[in-house]
Amino acid sequence: MATYDMTMNLTEENKQTIKDALETKGAVAPCARCSTPTMSILDSLVALTSIKPNESGDDQEYGPILPAAALICTNCGHLVLHSAGILGLTQQLGIR
Repeated sequence: MATYDMTMNLTEENKQTIKDALETKGAVAPCARCSTPTMSILDSLVALTSIKPNESGDDQEYGPILPAAALICTNCGHLVLHSAGILGLTQQLGIR
């Protein structure tokens, strides 16, 4: 299985997978901040990771990366993140 390059843009097929998964799961509410009904899917995934001090306390350690699909409100810019794994994108994109 190939490793997904997090700098690559999502294809229209990938975006449709996100849209379909969100609809299937009932995650179609309007923006939580301004109630605008239109959310747009960003062109690439985002990578979330945890950061914590190492045992000596003089540096930081990074946890595993969680790839996420990001939606943005077309009115106020509010960002919403959804796990790429839960949406079925990790298998489609070859993310391990």
